Amino acid sequence: MIWAAIFFLAFLSGTFSSSETALFKLSEGEVAAAPRRVQRLLEDPRALLVSILLANLVVNLLFFAIAPRAFTDLQVRVGGAEPLASHASASLLGGLLALMTLLITGEIVPKALALKMPLGIAQLTATPIGWTVRFLRPVRSMIHAVLDLSHRMLGENERTEQGVTPEALADAKPNRGCPRRE
Repeated sequence: MIWAAIFFLAFLSGTFSSSETALFKLSEGEVAAAPRRVQRLLEDPRALLVSILLANLVVNLLFFAIAPRAFTDLQVRVGGAEPLASHASASLLGGLLALMTLLITGEIVPKALALKMPLGIAQLTATPIGWTVRFLRPVRSMIHAVLDLSHRMLGENERTEQGVTPEALADAKPNRGCPRRE
């Protein structure tokens, strides 16, 4: 049962990671050609991103709450009555195995797939991500309220963000032997 939970949590983590990469990699043309459910998600990118990151954080925390113990128990079963190493070493090894498992199955492979086929992954994950965005709306509202309050307390609400001009970018970019256009 614990292994089913571990595999399910790794799958969820991969789903959130791949959908984030796929949805935010779509070009304007791909978004225009995408189904309406994908377009609706991208209408509020802030809500989408906060929802995906929050959901993935919760999933990863749950994964790390149970996976290291499961890997440690597996070491004990494989090694017989005694753990393969001391309890501290077995726990450390279990944690490292959990980390490597989640990095590969929940982050690296899903993001690589999403980079190769963003529209397909966006279409595949749009419905569950839409459910997640709707489900997390109250939590997002609380997070935004706390952020807005902290910005007001720090005086950040009066400051507006300035865009980057082509001139500022040209001045910041290192000159790699190319003459600068005047």
